[in-house]
Amino acid sequence: MRYLLFPILRKISLLFFVFLCAGRVQAQEERVSKIRNTLEAIEKKIEWEKEGWIKIFSWWNEKDNPYQEPVTLYSQLHFKNKIHLGDNLNLHFSLDAIYENTLHTEDIEDVDILVNEAYLCWKMGGGRFYLGNQYISWGKLDNVILLDRINPYNYKYFILFKKQERKLPIFMLRYNWHQKNYDGEVLLIPFFKPSYLKFFGSDWAVFGHLKKTIEEGSYSSQVKETIKAVDVTREDKLDKYIPKNFQGAVKLRSRIKDIDFDVYYMYIYNRLPTLKEKKDKSNTVKKFLYLPTEENLTALLSQNLSPEELKLIEDFPRLHILGIDFETVAGPYGIRGEVGLFLSCPYLRRDFSYVRKDTLSLGVGIDHTAENNFYWNFQFIEDIILNYEELFSQEEFSHQVTLNLSKQFFYGDLILDLDSSYRISYHDWMLNPQVSYKLEKGVVFSLGGYIFEGSATTLFGRYSDNDLVYFKVIYNF
Repeated sequence: MRYLLFPILRKISLLFFVFLCAGRVQAQEERVSKIRNTLEAIEKKIEWEKEGWIKIFSWWNEKDNPYQEPVTLYSQLHFKNKIHLGDNLNLHFSLDAIYENTLHTEDIEDVDILVNEAYLCWKMGGGRFYLGNQYISWGKLDNVILLDRINPYNYKYFILFKKQERKLPIFMLRYNWHQKNYDGEVLLIPFFKPSYLKFFGSDWAVFGHLKKTIEEGSYSSQVKETIKAVDVTREDKLDKYIPKNFQGAVKLRSRIKDIDFDVYYMYIYNRLPTLKEKKDKSNTVKKFLYLPTEENLTALLSQNLSPEELKLIEDFPRLHILGIDFETVAGPYGIRGEVGLFLSCPYLRRDFSYVRKDTLSLGVGIDHTAENNFYWNFQFIEDIILNYEELFSQEEFSHQVTLNLSKQFFYGDLILDLDSSYRISYHDWMLNPQVSYKLEKGVVFSLGGYIFEGSATTLFGRYSDNDLVYFKVIYNF
Protein backbone atom coordinates (compact mmCIF):
# COMPACT_ATOMS: atom_id res chain seq x y z
CA MET A 1 0.00 0.00 0.00
CA ARG A 2 2.81 2.35 0.86
CA TYR A 3 4.29 1.85 -2.59
CA LEU A 4 0.92 2.62 -4.23
CA LEU A 5 0.62 5.88 -2.30
CA PHE A 6 3.34 7.75 -4.19
CA PRO A 7 1.87 7.12 -7.71
CA ILE A 8 -1.54 8.23 -6.42
CA LEU A 9 -0.08 11.40 -4.91
CA ARG A 10 1.79 12.13 -8.13
CA LYS A 11 -1.44 11.82 -10.14
CA ILE A 12 -3.28 14.06 -7.69
CA SER A 13 -0.41 16.62 -7.86
CA LEU A 14 -0.39 16.48 -11.65
CA LEU A 15 -4.18 16.99 -11.82
CA PHE A 16 -3.94 19.88 -9.36
CA PHE A 17 -1.18 21.49 -11.45
CA VAL A 18 -3.24 21.08 -14.64
CA PHE A 19 -6.31 22.67 -13.04
CA LEU A 20 -4.16 25.45 -11.62
CA CYS A 21 -2.60 26.20 -15.02
CA ALA A 22 -6.00 26.04 -16.69
CA GLY A 23 -7.34 28.51 -14.16
CA ARG A 24 -4.43 30.88 -14.74
CA VAL A 25 -4.76 30.61 -18.52
CA GLN A 26 -8.48 31.32 -18.27
CA ALA A 27 -7.83 34.29 -15.98
CA GLN A 28 -5.15 35.58 -18.38
CA GLU A 29 -7.50 35.19 -21.34
CA GLU A 30 -10.18 37.08 -19.44
CA ARG A 31 -7.67 39.83 -18.64
CA VAL A 32 -6.53 40.04 -22.27
CA SER A 33 -10.15 40.09 -23.40
CA LYS A 34 -10.91 42.98 -21.03
CA ILE A 35 -7.89 44.91 -22.31
CA ARG A 36 -8.90 44.23 -25.91
CA ASN A 37 -12.46 45.35 -25.26
CA THR A 38 -11.21 48.48 -23.52
CA LEU A 39 -8.90 49.35 -26.43
CA GLU A 40 -11.70 48.74 -28.92
CA ALA A 41 -13.99 51.00 -26.92
CA ILE A 42 -11.31 53.69 -26.80
CA GLU A 43 -10.66 53.31 -30.53
CA LYS A 44 -14.35 53.80 -31.26
CA LYS A 45 -14.39 56.99 -29.20
CA ILE A 46 -11.15 58.41 -30.64
CA GLU A 47 -11.28 60.31 -33.90
CA TRP A 48 -7.90 60.83 -35.53
CA GLU A 49 -7.46 63.61 -38.10
CA LYS A 50 -4.21 63.52 -40.06
CA GLU A 51 -2.64 65.69 -42.72
CA GLY A 52 0.81 66.70 -43.82
CA TRP A 53 3.21 67.55 -46.58
CA ILE A 54 6.64 66.78 -47.94
CA LYS A 55 8.82 69.66 -49.10
CA ILE A 56 12.05 69.54 -51.10
CA PHE A 57 13.64 72.97 -51.36
CA SER A 58 16.99 73.60 -53.04
CA TRP A 59 18.67 76.88 -53.92
CA TRP A 60 21.75 77.97 -55.86
CA ASN A 61 23.67 81.23 -55.59
CA GLU A 62 26.80 82.53 -57.23
CA LYS A 63 29.84 82.02 -55.05
CA ASP A 64 31.16 85.49 -54.14
CA ASN A 65 33.66 84.27 -51.54
CA PRO A 66 35.38 80.90 -50.88
CA TYR A 67 33.24 80.22 -47.79
CA GLN A 68 29.87 80.74 -49.39
CA GLU A 69 27.54 77.76 -49.84
CA PRO A 70 26.68 77.60 -53.57
CA VAL A 71 24.03 74.88 -53.27
CA THR A 72 21.78 74.07 -50.34
CA LEU A 73 19.27 71.22 -50.09
CA TYR A 74 16.48 71.39 -47.53
CA SER A 75 13.95 68.57 -47.19
CA GLN A 76 11.13 68.39 -44.68
CA LEU A 77 8.37 65.94 -43.81
CA HIS A 78 5.56 67.55 -41.80
CA PHE A 79 2.90 65.33 -40.21
CA LYS A 80 0.08 67.11 -38.35
CA ASN A 81 -2.31 65.23 -36.09
CA LYS A 82 -5.46 65.92 -34.11
CA ILE A 83 -6.80 63.17 -31.85
CA HIS A 84 -10.22 63.50 -30.23
CA LEU A 85 -9.86 61.93 -26.80
CA GLY A 86 -13.42 62.69 -25.79
CA ASP A 87 -16.23 65.13 -26.23
CA ASN A 88 -14.26 67.98 -24.63
CA LEU A 89 -10.61 66.92 -24.96
CA ASN A 90 -8.30 66.94 -28.00
CA LEU A 91 -4.61 66.24 -28.48
CA HIS A 92 -2.79 68.20 -31.20
CA PHE A 93 0.77 67.43 -32.27
CA SER A 94 2.97 67.72 -35.33
CA LEU A 95 6.11 65.83 -36.24
CA ASP A 96 8.86 67.17 -38.50
CA ALA A 97 11.75 65.28 -40.05
CA ILE A 98 14.26 67.71 -41.58
CA TYR A 99 17.29 66.94 -43.72
CA GLU A 100 19.72 69.74 -44.63
CA ASN A 101 22.89 69.60 -46.69
CA THR A 102 25.07 72.43 -48.00
CA LEU A 103 26.56 70.62 -50.97
CA HIS A 104 30.18 71.02 -52.09
CA THR A 105 31.29 72.63 -48.81
CA GLU A 106 32.93 71.44 -45.62
CA ASP A 107 29.61 71.64 -43.77
CA ILE A 108 28.24 68.33 -42.57
CA GLU A 109 24.73 67.26 -43.41
CA ASP A 110 22.20 67.71 -40.66
CA VAL A 111 19.19 65.55 -39.78
CA ASP A 112 16.57 66.53 -37.19
CA ILE A 113 13.41 64.81 -35.99
CA LEU A 114 11.28 67.26 -34.02
CA VAL A 115 8.00 67.30 -32.15
CA ASN A 116 6.97 70.90 -32.76
CA GLU A 117 3.35 71.60 -32.02
CA ALA A 118 2.14 69.44 -29.10
CA TYR A 119 -0.68 70.55 -26.85
CA LEU A 120 -3.92 69.49 -25.18
CA CYS A 121 -7.16 71.37 -25.79
CA TRP A 122 -9.84 71.11 -23.13
CA LYS A 123 -13.27 72.61 -23.73
CA MET A 124 -15.02 73.81 -20.61
CA GLY A 125 -18.17 75.87 -20.60
CA GLY A 126 -17.86 78.81 -22.97
CA GLY A 127 -14.09 78.62 -23.25
CA ARG A 128 -11.12 76.43 -24.09
CA PHE A 129 -7.81 75.72 -22.34
CA TYR A 130 -4.70 74.91 -24.38
CA LEU A 131 -1.54 73.60 -22.71
CA GLY A 132 1.72 72.79 -24.50
CA ASN A 133 3.86 73.91 -27.44
CA GLN A 134 1.72 76.14 -29.64
CA TYR A 135 1.72 78.59 -32.54
CA ILE A 136 -0.12 81.88 -32.09
CA SER A 137 -0.96 84.26 -34.94
CA TRP A 138 -1.87 87.77 -33.83
CA GLY A 139 -2.25 90.84 -36.01
CA LYS A 140 -3.70 91.33 -39.47
CA LEU A 141 -0.77 92.22 -41.77
CA ASP A 142 0.56 89.64 -44.22
CA ASN A 143 4.16 88.43 -43.92
CA VAL A 144 5.09 91.45 -41.75
CA ILE A 145 5.92 91.20 -38.06
CA LEU A 146 4.37 94.06 -36.13
CA LEU A 147 2.03 92.68 -33.43
CA ASP A 148 2.65 89.00 -34.20
CA ARG A 149 5.40 88.69 -31.56
CA ILE A 150 4.35 85.88 -29.23
CA ASN A 151 6.28 83.13 -31.00
CA PRO A 152 9.99 83.32 -31.80
CA TYR A 153 11.10 82.94 -35.42
CA ASN A 154 13.76 80.93 -37.20
CA TYR A 155 16.13 83.17 -39.17
CA LYS A 156 18.64 80.46 -40.04
CA TYR A 157 17.92 81.18 -43.71
CA PHE A 158 16.82 84.79 -43.22
CA ILE A 159 13.44 85.16 -45.03
CA LEU A 160 13.68 82.35 -47.60
CA PHE A 161 10.70 80.84 -45.79
CA LYS A 162 7.44 82.75 -45.30
CA LYS A 163 6.56 84.18 -41.90
CA GLN A 164 4.34 81.30 -40.78
CA GLU A 165 6.96 78.76 -41.88
CA ARG A 166 9.66 80.55 -39.87
CA LYS A 167 7.57 80.60 -36.71
CA LEU A 168 8.77 78.41 -33.81
CA PRO A 169 6.40 76.88 -31.24
CA ILE A 170 6.51 78.04 -27.64
CA PHE A 171 5.22 76.40 -24.46
CA MET A 172 2.28 78.21 -22.91
CA LEU A 173 -1.07 77.98 -21.18
CA ARG A 174 -3.74 79.62 -23.33
CA TYR A 175 -7.36 80.29 -22.51
CA ASN A 176 -9.91 81.82 -24.85
CA TRP A 177 -13.57 82.47 -24.34
CA HIS A 178 -16.54 83.70 -26.34
CA GLN A 179 -19.20 86.14 -25.17
CA LYS A 180 -22.09 87.71 -27.00
CA ASN A 181 -20.34 90.97 -27.86
CA TYR A 182 -16.65 90.10 -27.58
CA ASP A 183 -14.08 87.30 -27.46
CA GLY A 184 -10.98 87.12 -25.30
CA GLU A 185 -7.69 85.26 -25.10
CA VAL A 186 -5.11 85.09 -22.29
CA LEU A 187 -1.59 83.64 -22.59
CA LEU A 188 0.78 82.59 -19.78
CA ILE A 189 4.31 81.75 -20.99
CA PRO A 190 6.59 80.29 -18.29
CA PHE A 191 9.81 79.94 -20.28
CA PHE A 192 12.00 82.20 -22.38
CA LYS A 193 12.62 81.13 -25.96
CA PRO A 194 14.47 83.43 -28.39
CA SER A 195 14.35 83.55 -32.15
CA TYR A 196 17.03 81.49 -33.88
CA LEU A 197 19.71 83.80 -35.24
CA LYS A 198 23.35 83.14 -36.03
CA PHE A 199 25.96 85.88 -35.80
CA PHE A 200 28.87 84.05 -37.46
CA GLY A 201 29.63 81.16 -39.75
CA SER A 202 26.96 80.99 -42.47
CA ASP A 203 25.73 82.85 -45.55
CA TRP A 204 22.76 84.11 -43.55
CA ALA A 205 24.54 84.96 -40.30
CA VAL A 206 24.43 88.62 -39.26
CA PHE A 207 28.18 88.98 -39.79
CA GLY A 208 28.46 86.24 -42.42
CA HIS A 209 31.87 84.57 -42.73
CA LEU A 210 33.80 87.50 -41.25
CA LYS A 211 35.68 85.50 -38.63
CA LYS A 212 36.56 82.73 -41.10
CA THR A 213 37.79 85.28 -43.65
CA ILE A 214 40.20 86.79 -41.13
CA GLU A 215 41.24 83.44 -39.69
CA GLU A 216 42.35 82.15 -43.09
CA GLY A 217 43.40 85.49 -44.55
CA SER A 218 46.82 87.18 -44.75
CA TYR A 219 46.51 88.96 -41.42
CA SER A 220 48.94 89.19 -38.53
CA SER A 221 48.70 86.79 -35.62
CA GLN A 222 47.53 89.67 -33.40
CA VAL A 223 44.59 90.35 -35.71
CA LYS A 224 43.66 86.68 -35.94
CA GLU A 225 43.85 86.10 -32.20
CA THR A 226 41.83 89.22 -31.44
CA ILE A 227 39.01 88.42 -33.85
CA LYS A 228 38.99 84.76 -32.78
CA ALA A 229 38.39 85.90 -29.19
CA VAL A 230 35.35 87.96 -30.19
CA ASP A 231 32.32 86.14 -28.87
CA VAL A 232 28.59 86.61 -28.30
CA THR A 233 27.11 85.20 -25.09
CA ARG A 234 23.70 85.09 -23.42
CA GLU A 235 22.79 85.73 -19.82
CA ASP A 236 22.38 82.45 -17.91
CA LYS A 237 19.19 83.56 -16.18
CA LEU A 238 17.30 83.57 -19.48
CA ASP A 239 17.88 79.84 -19.93
CA LYS A 240 16.60 78.96 -16.46
CA TYR A 241 13.06 77.98 -15.56
CA ILE A 242 12.50 80.66 -12.95
CA PRO A 243 9.42 82.78 -12.12
CA LYS A 244 11.16 85.94 -13.32
CA ASN A 245 11.05 84.60 -16.88
CA PHE A 246 7.24 84.42 -16.90
CA GLN A 247 5.54 86.36 -19.69
CA GLY A 248 1.91 87.11 -20.40
CA ALA A 249 -0.44 88.60 -22.96
CA VAL A 250 -4.13 89.29 -23.41
CA LYS A 251 -6.29 89.98 -26.48
CA LEU A 252 -9.88 91.19 -26.67
CA ARG A 253 -11.85 91.04 -29.91
CA SER A 254 -15.08 92.78 -30.84
CA ARG A 255 -16.94 94.27 -33.78
CA ILE A 256 -18.38 97.68 -34.58
CA LYS A 257 -20.70 97.55 -37.59
CA ASP A 258 -18.58 96.01 -40.39
CA ILE A 259 -15.21 96.44 -38.67
CA ASP A 260 -13.59 93.61 -36.69
CA PHE A 261 -10.93 94.79 -34.26
CA ASP A 262 -8.62 93.41 -31.55
CA VAL A 263 -7.01 95.15 -28.59
CA TYR A 264 -3.72 93.76 -27.21
CA TYR A 265 -1.47 93.99 -24.22
CA MET A 266 1.77 91.98 -24.10
CA TYR A 267 4.50 91.77 -21.48
CA ILE A 268 7.08 89.61 -23.21
CA TYR A 269 10.77 89.36 -23.99
CA ASN A 270 11.99 90.80 -27.26
CA ARG A 271 12.65 87.65 -29.30
CA LEU A 272 15.51 89.10 -31.36
CA PRO A 273 18.78 89.96 -29.59
CA THR A 274 20.54 93.31 -29.60
CA LEU A 275 24.27 93.26 -28.87
CA LYS A 276 25.08 94.91 -25.58
CA GLU A 277 28.56 95.82 -24.40
CA LYS A 278 30.05 94.57 -21.13
CA LYS A 279 32.50 97.47 -21.01
CA ASP A 280 32.52 100.84 -22.78
CA LYS A 281 35.53 99.78 -24.82
CA SER A 282 33.50 96.90 -26.26
CA ASN A 283 31.73 99.37 -28.53
CA THR A 284 34.76 99.25 -30.82
CA VAL A 285 34.11 95.52 -31.24
CA LYS A 286 30.56 96.18 -32.41
CA LYS A 287 31.72 98.95 -34.72
CA PHE A 288 34.15 96.62 -36.48
CA LEU A 289 31.61 93.80 -36.77
CA TYR A 290 28.97 96.02 -38.35
CA LEU A 291 31.48 98.06 -40.39
CA PRO A 292 34.49 95.78 -41.04
CA THR A 293 36.90 98.34 -42.51
CA GLU A 294 40.68 98.55 -42.09
CA GLU A 295 40.21 101.77 -40.13
CA ASN A 296 37.82 100.15 -37.65
CA LEU A 297 40.09 97.10 -37.34
CA THR A 298 43.05 99.34 -36.48
CA ALA A 299 40.93 101.17 -33.89
CA LEU A 300 39.91 97.85 -32.36
CA LEU A 301 43.51 96.62 -32.07
CA SER A 302 44.66 99.92 -30.55
CA GLN A 303 42.31 99.38 -27.60
CA ASN A 304 44.24 96.25 -26.56
CA LEU A 305 41.06 94.71 -25.17
CA SER A 306 41.05 91.82 -22.72
CA PRO A 307 39.23 88.56 -23.58
CA GLU A 308 36.34 89.65 -21.36
CA GLU A 309 36.04 93.00 -23.14
CA LEU A 310 35.91 91.18 -26.50
CA LYS A 311 32.70 89.45 -25.43
CA LEU A 312 29.32 90.92 -26.29
CA ILE A 313 26.00 90.07 -24.66
CA GLU A 314 22.82 89.06 -26.45
CA ASP A 315 20.26 91.29 -24.80
CA PHE A 316 16.56 90.37 -24.84
CA PRO A 317 14.79 93.15 -22.94
CA ARG A 318 11.25 92.86 -21.72
CA LEU A 319 8.74 94.92 -23.66
CA HIS A 320 5.40 96.36 -22.71
CA ILE A 321 3.33 96.32 -25.91
CA LEU A 322 -0.02 98.01 -26.41
CA GLY A 323 -1.69 97.35 -29.74
CA ILE A 324 -4.83 97.40 -31.81
CA ASP A 325 -5.67 95.92 -35.21
CA PHE A 326 -8.68 95.95 -37.51
CA GLU A 327 -10.02 94.52 -40.73
CA THR A 328 -13.03 95.28 -42.88
CA VAL A 329 -14.30 95.16 -46.44
CA ALA A 330 -15.00 98.15 -48.67
CA GLY A 331 -16.78 96.83 -51.74
CA PRO A 332 -14.38 94.40 -53.51
CA TYR A 333 -11.40 95.52 -51.40
CA GLY A 334 -10.12 94.11 -48.13
CA ILE A 335 -8.65 96.66 -45.70
CA ARG A 336 -6.69 95.90 -42.54
CA GLY A 337 -4.23 97.57 -40.22
CA GLU A 338 -2.18 97.37 -37.03
CA VAL A 339 -0.87 99.92 -34.53
CA GLY A 340 1.55 99.10 -31.72
CA LEU A 341 3.29 101.08 -28.99
CA PHE A 342 6.49 99.29 -27.91
CA LEU A 343 7.99 100.55 -24.66
CA SER A 344 11.78 100.35 -24.22
CA CYS A 345 12.86 98.84 -27.54
CA PRO A 346 16.62 98.21 -27.84
CA TYR A 347 18.81 100.15 -30.29
CA LEU A 348 22.45 101.05 -30.91
CA ARG A 349 23.56 104.68 -30.84
CA ARG A 350 25.82 106.15 -33.49
CA ASP A 351 28.82 105.21 -31.30
CA PHE A 352 27.35 101.67 -30.98
CA SER A 353 26.50 101.99 -27.30
CA TYR A 354 23.28 100.34 -26.16
CA VAL A 355 20.13 102.40 -25.58
CA ARG A 356 16.37 101.79 -25.24
CA LYS A 357 13.64 103.91 -26.82
CA ASP A 358 9.86 103.80 -27.00
CA THR A 359 8.66 103.11 -30.55
CA LEU A 360 5.35 103.55 -32.33
CA SER A 361 4.71 101.25 -35.30
CA LEU A 362 1.73 101.24 -37.60
CA GLY A 363 0.79 99.49 -40.81
CA VAL A 364 -2.15 99.44 -43.19
CA GLY A 365 -2.89 97.06 -46.04
CA ILE A 366 -5.35 96.73 -48.89
CA ASP A 367 -5.90 93.76 -51.21
CA HIS A 368 -8.15 92.92 -54.14
CA THR A 369 -8.88 89.97 -56.42
CA ALA A 370 -10.03 90.92 -59.92
CA GLU A 371 -12.35 88.87 -62.10
CA ASN A 372 -9.47 87.63 -64.24
CA ASN A 373 -7.83 85.88 -61.25
CA PHE A 374 -5.35 88.70 -60.72
CA TYR A 375 -4.61 89.42 -57.04
CA TRP A 376 -2.69 92.29 -55.51
CA ASN A 377 -1.85 93.13 -51.91
CA PHE A 378 -0.25 96.46 -50.91
CA GLN A 379 0.96 97.35 -47.40
CA PHE A 380 2.54 100.46 -45.88
CA ILE A 381 4.46 100.35 -42.59
CA GLU A 382 5.71 103.31 -40.55
CA ASP A 383 8.06 103.20 -37.53
CA ILE A 384 8.50 106.25 -35.29
CA ILE A 385 11.19 106.27 -32.59
CA LEU A 386 10.15 108.54 -29.73
CA ASN A 387 12.62 110.80 -27.88
CA TYR A 388 14.94 110.26 -30.82
CA GLU A 389 18.71 110.69 -30.82
CA GLU A 390 21.12 109.76 -33.58
CA LEU A 391 21.29 105.97 -33.94
CA PHE A 392 23.54 103.64 -35.90
CA SER A 393 21.12 102.34 -38.52
CA GLN A 394 17.63 103.64 -37.63
CA GLU A 395 16.06 106.93 -38.54
CA GLU A 396 13.46 108.73 -36.46
CA PHE A 397 10.78 108.11 -39.10
CA SER A 398 11.15 105.08 -41.34
CA HIS A 399 8.80 103.98 -44.12
CA GLN A 400 8.40 100.61 -45.80
CA VAL A 401 6.07 99.25 -48.48
CA THR A 402 5.35 95.68 -49.52
CA LEU A 403 3.59 94.54 -52.69
CA ASN A 404 2.41 91.06 -53.61
CA LEU A 405 1.12 90.31 -57.12
CA SER A 406 -0.38 86.99 -58.17
CA LYS A 407 -1.97 85.79 -61.42
CA GLN A 408 -3.59 82.40 -62.02
CA PHE A 409 -3.90 80.58 -65.33
CA PHE A 410 -5.50 77.29 -66.44
CA TYR A 411 -8.09 77.24 -63.66
CA GLY A 412 -5.47 77.93 -60.98
CA ASP A 413 -3.00 75.22 -62.00
CA LEU A 414 -0.36 77.76 -63.13
CA ILE A 415 0.41 80.63 -60.77
CA LEU A 416 2.78 83.58 -61.24
CA ASP A 417 3.76 85.37 -58.01
CA LEU A 418 5.87 88.39 -57.17
CA ASP A 419 6.61 89.35 -53.55
CA SER A 420 8.51 92.57 -52.95
CA SER A 421 9.52 94.86 -50.13
CA TYR A 422 11.10 98.32 -50.32
CA ARG A 423 12.34 100.17 -47.26
CA ILE A 424 11.98 103.74 -48.47
CA SER A 425 14.01 105.35 -45.69
CA TYR A 426 17.03 103.08 -46.16
CA HIS A 427 16.84 102.44 -49.93
CA ASP A 428 17.14 98.66 -49.61
CA TRP A 429 14.77 96.22 -51.24
CA MET A 430 13.90 92.59 -51.93
CA LEU A 431 12.24 90.82 -54.86
CA ASN A 432 10.89 87.25 -54.86
CA PRO A 433 9.45 86.15 -58.24
CA GLN A 434 8.02 82.63 -58.46
CA VAL A 435 6.15 80.45 -60.95
CA SER A 436 4.24 77.42 -59.65
CA TYR A 437 2.41 74.58 -61.33
CA LYS A 438 -0.08 72.31 -59.57
CA LEU A 439 -0.38 68.68 -60.57
CA GLU A 440 -3.13 66.33 -59.54
CA LYS A 441 -2.85 64.47 -56.21
CA GLY A 442 -1.50 67.47 -54.32
CA VAL A 443 1.91 68.02 -55.98
CA VAL A 444 3.14 71.59 -56.58
CA PHE A 445 6.37 72.49 -58.45
CA SER A 446 7.84 75.99 -58.00
CA LEU A 447 10.74 77.83 -59.58
CA GLY A 448 11.76 81.22 -58.24
CA GLY A 449 14.47 83.46 -56.91
CA TYR A 450 15.45 86.11 -54.38
CA ILE A 451 17.19 89.40 -55.11
CA PHE A 452 18.50 91.56 -52.25
CA GLU A 453 19.91 95.04 -52.72
CA GLY A 454 21.04 97.93 -50.51
CA SER A 455 24.00 99.24 -48.53
CA ALA A 456 25.89 96.93 -46.18
CA THR A 457 24.26 98.36 -43.03
CA THR A 458 20.67 97.79 -44.19
CA LEU A 459 18.44 94.76 -43.61
CA PHE A 460 18.35 93.53 -47.21
CA GLY A 461 21.67 95.03 -48.31
CA ARG A 462 23.51 92.88 -45.78
CA TYR A 463 22.66 89.89 -47.97
CA SER A 464 23.20 91.49 -51.39
CA ASP A 465 25.77 88.77 -52.20
CA ASN A 466 23.16 86.06 -51.56
CA ASP A 467 20.95 86.49 -54.63
CA LEU A 468 19.74 83.02 -55.56
CA VAL A 469 17.55 80.79 -57.70
CA TYR A 470 15.52 78.01 -56.10
CA PHE A 471 13.47 74.97 -57.00
CA LYS A 472 10.76 73.63 -54.70
CA VAL A 473 8.47 70.62 -54.70
CA ILE A 474 5.61 70.23 -52.23
CA TYR A 475 3.40 67.16 -51.90
CA ASN A 476 0.32 67.53 -49.71
CA PHE A 477 -1.36 64.48 -48.21
